[in-house]
Amino acid sequence: MEAATINTAAPLYLGDLEKCGIATSNNLRELLTTCADPVEAIKQFQVANSVQLPSLKPVMKLLDLHGISRADYHETVITELTERLVSKLRSLGNNQTPENVHRLERHLERCFRLYRVPRIRPIELYDQCSVSVRQQIWVKNETLFLESIEPILDSYISEERRQHLIFGEKGSDVLNESLSEGHGQQLLSPGINVTSSFFAGEVATKQRRQRKQVQELISMIGLREQLYTRLVDTLRERFLATENPYYCSLRFDLLMALRDVNMEFCGKVDVCHDFAWCLDACSKHLRTKHLDVQQLNKLKTLLESGGGGKKCQNKAIIIPEMAMIAGDPHILHLIASFAVKMLRDNAASPRPHLPKEMGSLQLLLKLLVMGVHCKSLLLGEEQLINLIEGELKEVVGHFLPSFSTMLVQDAIRAELTLSTPINLPSPTEELLSFDQRPPSIDKFIKEKYLCSLLWLHHLVLGGEFCPLSGTIKRRQLFDPSNALRYCEPLIWMAKNVFFYSKG
Repeated sequence: MEAATINTAAPLYLGDLEKCGIATSNNLRELLTTCADPVEAIKQFQVANSVQLPSLKPVMKLLDLHGISRADYHETVITELTERLVSKLRSLGNNQTPENVHRLERHLERCFRLYRVPRIRPIELYDQCSVSVRQQIWVKNETLFLESIEPILDSYISEERRQHLIFGEKGSDVLNESLSEGHGQQLLSPGINVTSSFFAGEVATKQRRQRKQVQELISMIGLREQLYTRLVDTLRERFLATENPYYCSLRFDLLMALRDVNMEFCGKVDVCHDFAWCLDACSKHLRTKHLDVQQLNKLKTLLESGGGGKKCQNKAIIIPEMAMIAGDPHILHLIASFAVKMLRDNAASPRPHLPKEMGSLQLLLKLLVMGVHCKSLLLGEEQLINLIEGELKEVVGHFLPSFSTMLVQDAIRAELTLSTPINLPSPTEELLSFDQRPPSIDKFIKEKYLCSLLWLHHLVLGGEFCPLSGTIKRRQLFDPSNALRYCEPLIWMAKNVFFYSKG
C-alpha cells in the first residue's frame, strides 16, 4: 500500500520540480531513451545538474580518490544548507521588521510550489514563522490552517468531556448518598447542588474562556475575519458529523472570549454575537435563577427578529446558528434551571397561572427547543415554527400542567407538614393522594428530551428546592415517598439525558 502511494504521488511532485526548471528522473529517462551514447548522456546530465562552482572541481577529484559518492556528497550539502536556511528564517522571524516579513513571505511562496517534494517538506518553513506571518499563510492555504487547529479542537473536546465526567461522578455520589440515607420518615437529606460546581454561572464561564485551547485559537485567529469564519464553519461541520455538543460549547466560549479581548470584528461577522452576549449576561444570575424583564425582552427581540437583523436579513440562516449556541450543554442547563424556577415560583404563588399563560416561560422553552433540536435546524430538516407548533405546543399543553400539578402538591405537602405536629400517627388523606404521578408524565419523560431535562433540574440540580433534599433553614423535611415518585423516571432518563453528552 505504501509503494502504491509513492507511485501515485511521484508524478505530482516531479511535475512541480520541472515547472521550477529542476531536472528530474523523468528528464533523465527521456534523455536515455533518445540519446545515441547513454554513457556520454549521463555525464552531460551530471555536469548540467551539479553544483556549478569552479572551486569545487579539485575537491570533487579528492572525494573521488577517497571513494565518496556523488550521492553522499550532495546529501551532506543539502543537510548543511537546510540547517543554515532554517537558522536564517528563525532570525528573520525574531526580528519582525516589514522588510523581514516580506522576505519570509517571498520564501514561503517559493516553498509552497514544491511542498509535495518529500525532501523539501520536512524543512517545515512556516513553523519557523511568527503567528502573524502564519495567519497570512492560513488565509491563502486553508489546509494548513485546518491541520493547525485540529489538535487544539481535539484537546478542548477531551478536556470538556473529562470535566463533565468528573462532576457527573460527584453528582452521582451525592445522589446515592442521599437515597441511602432517606429510608426513614422525617430525615434531613443532604442538599444536592451539582450546579454549584460545573454549571456555576459567571465563574465557570470565565474559567472556560481562559482555557489554554481557547486562548490558542484566539491567538491563531488574530484580527483575520476569514480565519474566524473558517473556524466557525469547522466547528459546525464537526458537530454535524459527530453530534458532540461540546463543539457548541466551544463556539460559545470562543465568541465570548473574543469579545473579552475587544476583538470587534466578531460582532460584525458573527450573526450570533448579540444572542450569545445576552445569554452570557443571563449566566451571571444562575445562582439566583432570576431573569429581569430587560434581559427577557432582549432575548425575545433577538429570537423574533433573528439576531436583531443587523448582520443578516435571512432569518432561515440565523435561527439555526443561534440554535447551535443554545445547544451548548451549559446554556441548556442554564435555561432549564430558569424555567424550573419559574414553574416552582408559579406553583407557590397564591394565584398560579397555567404554563401557557406565562410568556416568560414560553420564551425559555422556545430556546430549549432550539438547543435540543440544533442539529435538525442546522441541517434544514426542521423549522423552528414547526417545532413550536408541534413539540412545544404538546409539552406546554399536556406535560407542564401535570408537572405543575406535582409542584403545587409539593408546596401543599410542605405547608401541611410544617403546620402539623411532627408526632402525628399518620399523614392525612390529602398527603397520601399526592404519592402518584399523573399518567401523562411518564410518556413525555420517555420520549421528550426537553421534558427529561426539566425533570432532571427539578429532581437533582435544584439545590434546596429539589424533592431529594431537606434543609433546616427552610424547615423542609425529607419525604422518601415523595422522592420516590420523582426518582422512578430516572431509569427511563438514563438513555435520554446525561448532561446532554454524546461525546
